[in-house]
Amino acid sequence: MIRRLLPLAVSLLILYPANVTAAQERTKLVIGYSAMQAPIAPLWVAQEQGLFTKYGIEPELVFVRTTSVHIAGLISGHIDLSYGGGSGILPVAGRGIDLRFIASFGSRLTHFLVTRPEIQQPKDLQNKRMGVVSVGGTQWITTKLGLEHLDVDEQRDKIRMLPIGDQSILRGALESGNIDAAFFNGALAEDLRAKGFRS
Repeated sequence: MIRRLLPLAVSLLILYPANVTAAQERTKLVIGYSAMQAPIAPLWVAQEQGLFTKYGIEPELVFVRTTSVHIAGLISGHIDLSYGGGSGILPVAGRGIDLRFIASFGSRLTHFLVTRPEIQQPKDLQNKRMGVVSVGGTQWITTKLGLEHLDVDEQRDKIRMLPIGDQSILRGALESGNIDAAFFNGALAEDLRAKGFRS
């Protein structure tokens, strides 16, 4: 856990060094995050362990469901720092909006494709409904790259991408049969696999 908290602490030190300038004397920091899952745990642990307070930061952690709303919060100034996937920043950065990446806590995508039990192999995804959190978000990019890795093409194989909500909503949609497949983080994927879904 310490190894996972270290990059967060380093990032905060970069943003708020000990000798803060007059423009940075604000102690309150609004930190947005857009997922309720294990990779966000270092943020919560840092708050619980008082790492923010130790460096004179009063954090306000704000859960924002979708990447587009999250990025809008950053642009408008309602969110100071984003703790999440970087895919949402790329389109706005391309339009000249000044947002910066300061750290990455992972070097690979860690989602698993979970499908209804009758889907046995990638070709069975033809004409199926694939759930995504939102168009343009990290999980959407993960889905696109995952399908490409499996040699599945969204257009050719007539896969319908349905942006329906965060991982908990995707889970409910898969369990109720409203979608046929989705990419999930490790913990949710394991739970769904234990219920008979394929991973």
